Amino acid sequence: MRALPDFLIIGVMKAGTSSLFSYLSQHPNIVPSIKKEIHFFDGGNFTNQYNHEKGQLWYRSYFPLKIKTRLGYLTFEATPKYIYHLDAPERIFNLIPNAKLIAIFRNPTERAISHYFHMKRKKYESLSLMNAIELEYEKYIEPNDKNKPITQKDFRLAYIRRGFYAQQLNRYFKFFSRENILILDSEDLFNEPETVLKQTFRFLNLKEDVPIHNLKPLNVSKNKDKVDPAVYDFLDNLYKPHNEAFFKLVGKTNNW
Repeated sequence: MRALPDFLIIGVMKAGTSSLFSYLSQHPNIVPSIKKEIHFFDGGNFTNQYNHEKGQLWYRSYFPLKIKTRLGYLTFEATPKYIYHLDAPERIFNLIPNAKLIAIFRNPTERAISHYFHMKRKKYESLSLMNAIELEYEKYIEPNDKNKPITQKDFRLAYIRRGFYAQQLNRYFKFFSRENILILDSEDLFNEPETVLKQTFRFLNLKEDVPIHNLKPLNVSKNKDKVDPAVYDFLDNLYKPHNEAFFKLVGKTNNW
């Protein structure tokens, strides 16, 4: 008796998904999931979780009754890990092939640094920033391991690999048409939230001129430590070809 989502926010982590979830939830014709991140299509948020195996009835329990969606309401959830998970695109397509997807991206250098400090605050990371990214690079990204995927075990500390956006989007383009995937920039969201929200409502075929009263950014935290310029140089150089591939894929000018 419960609906499946009409659309999903699929990522990325540390790019404003919590804020976007909050803003969209304020539209009078949108009913959000009971909680923001359900972690169904990625299996779970931790290595010992297997949410996808719980089945669609478990998943549906997080959404409103079908009668609500029959009255013209849309429902959705937002799990940033979906963009990275190798099986998520096919799993989503198999259950809700007509779903619309929203992916919000952030300059991958800034995203990786923000991710590191997030893990540092949560006590998951003990290394310095430079040592942490060098370790990940040496372990997973040097030529012999260039295509090594992120596993459930090492999702948490995948600072660099989460920024390979073209690879991640291409996995979704194998199953979903480009017309069904909205690409947003986190900088635009925070600088011009009303404009981005109108674009999003238009994508969802909803009324655009709806006032969203609470546009306070969520989960925004400042880095406590000064970042060595060498970190920016390392990440900017590493991401340069990946950024070029991403902007070519989405047909936009590279502004990173």
